[in-house]
Amino acid sequence: MAGRDLRLVAIAGSVREAEVAERVLTMAEVDYVIRLEAYWPGGLMAIFATAPRTGAYFYVLAGQHRYCGGLLKEAGLRRLITDPDTRLADAIGEEEG
Repeated sequence: MAGRDLRLVAIAGSVREAEVAERVLTMAEVDYVIRLEAYWPGGLMAIFATAPRTGAYFYVLAGQHRYCGGLLKEAGLRRLITDPDTRLADAIGEEEG
């Protein structure tokens, strides 16, 4: 999917969340990319966090973000869904070409 406009659709903070997200996107025959990236937990967990955690970041084609977000929401992963404006190139520090 190199050179395509990929958008971050979800961040899974646990193996279980990642497995569910992967199963949902695969069953829907959606092309996606998973990257393991560091993040700081939010909410009450932020109080106890002393180091960033590693999460599975799920990227999909920009035009599929809303559709995929809906699928993940139906699967009970509503809290994982991200803003559609986060691009893969932004996450890895690439310039738009």
